[in-house]
Amino acid sequence: MNTEYAVTAFLIAVAGFMALGSGVPQLVSAAYLAAAVAAGLLAAFIDSYRIKVLIEEGAKSTVEYMSVQKPISVAYGTPMGGQSVLGMQMAEQMMFGLQKRMTKAMGKSLLAFEKVVEVAVKAIAALCGIALLAGGFIGLDPAFALGLWIILATLAVTALMKMSGFFSFAFGLVSQSFVPLNSYTGKAKQLIAAVAAAGIAAWLLYSVQWLVVMKAFGSDANMIAVFLLYALVWLFSFAPSSVMGIGWMEIAAVLLLPLAGANAAAVFLAVVVWEITRLVGGFASYRLLEKKQDLSAYK
Repeated sequence: MNTEYAVTAFLIAVAGFMALGSGVPQLVSAAYLAAAVAAGLLAAFIDSYRIKVLIEEGAKSTVEYMSVQKPISVAYGTPMGGQSVLGMQMAEQMMFGLQKRMTKAMGKSLLAFEKVVEVAVKAIAALCGIALLAGGFIGLDPAFALGLWIILATLAVTALMKMSGFFSFAFGLVSQSFVPLNSYTGKAKQLIAAVAAAGIAAWLLYSVQWLVVMKAFGSDANMIAVFLLYALVWLFSFAPSSVMGIGWMEIAAVLLLPLAGANAAAVFLAVVVWEITRLVGGFASYRLLEKKQDLSAYK
């Protein structure tokens, strides 16, 4: 058996055992569960569609950028013989290959930069979620944590946009392709901002899904707390040794969300439902969007 799958199964079992300490939910609302699944599937579609848009529009943006640049030409002297002509052709092919690699690297850097923005925004939300839990012990309103996240996330995104040129250049070096500092045009930055906003919309829908599943099993929690703590749990998707962080996320959720008033067993079930709908919805959305338009040319 694959070690990662074994670790994932073990972690899920540990999380389930921890959740049982709060008792097994006695009531289940099918209507709430159906609404939660619908919200999760919609969020999965938004997540898939925004990446599709980023790939397509990012490819167009980089091609447009390259089209207005001065063409790379090779001066090889006066072709006096067959070898000189052959040398010019080989050099031109090398320059064409370089431009093609540069264009591909620029497109990939857009995807990577959007992920950096997403991680930064959610990492700040995770810190604000911890602040919310700490503030709850002294009676602070959860709205203060949400306001803090809005301010800090706005500052972080603004700073990242200012440094986007250095990111694209560094990404080019790592991928062994030259990407100019000015490769991110205003249009590309607007695209990243729009895609990031769509990601927040999907994040909000997933948070609603968690809340509705918890309600389906007779539990409740503050919506702001669920929204911010979702980001903290999501960060555990990068944890090692398990498949996509599954298992670690359940444990983190079972430990954290009860501090915001939720039932641990309901939280565990909410995360399991979320993961199933996210994976199924993501796969179905990808297949649907792939049939609608072939994305292979943009990869």
